[in-house]
Amino acid sequence: MTTATPAKPNVPLPVASRLAERVIDELRSSCERIEVAGSIRRHKPIVHDIDLVAIPKLGDGLFPGDANAPTRLDEAVGELVRGGRLQRVRGGPKATTLKIPAVPGLHIELWTCNANTWGWIHCLRTGPAEFTRALVTNRRQGGHCPSHLRFFQGRVYREGNRTPIAVPSEQALFDLLEMPCLPPEGRA
Repeated sequence: MTTATPAKPNVPLPVASRLAERVIDELRSSCERIEVAGSIRRHKPIVHDIDLVAIPKLGDGLFPGDANAPTRLDEAVGELVRGGRLQRVRGGPKATTLKIPAVPGLHIELWTCNANTWGWIHCLRTGPAEFTRALVTNRRQGGHCPSHLRFFQGRVYREGNRTPIAVPSEQALFDLLEMPCLPPEGRA
C-alpha cells in the first residue's frame, strides 16, 4: 500500500508575504541579516512554502566562534517552538524546516549562511531550481558558469584553488559569472 504525498498548499502571495514578514520580525533581533527568498521574492502569485535566508548572530557560548555552539537564531527559533508559534519539522546545521500551526501544510525553509556566502545562498534559495542549476553548470555544457569557477557546498571557488571566494551580494555573484544581475522576478 502506498501513501499519497500531501498536496502542497496554494497560498496567495500577499498572505504568504505577510506570514513571512511576521516570522522575520520574530527572528530579526537574532540575526545579522534575514530576508525572504524563494517564490515570494520572485513575486509568484501562488506560494507553496516560505524560504528565508539568515546570517545568525553568534550565541553566548563558552567558546566564542565555536561552530557547534547554538546561535542566537537557534535560541530564538527554539523559543518560538516552545511557545507553540512554530513547529519544527526537521533541522540541521544549514537548514531548518518549520511550520506555522495555524496554516496547515505551509512550511518555512530557514537557510543559514555567513556574510561571505550570502550572495550565493540568497540567489540559490531564491531560485527557481532550473535557473540556479544553469548558474552552476559550465558554459561548455550550456550553463552560465565560466570554466575557471566551481560551486561546492555553498561556496564558490576558482579552479585549482581551495580558498573560497567571498560572495557577499548577488551583484558579486553575477560579476563572478560575468553576466548581468537579473532581478528575482526575471529568473526563469
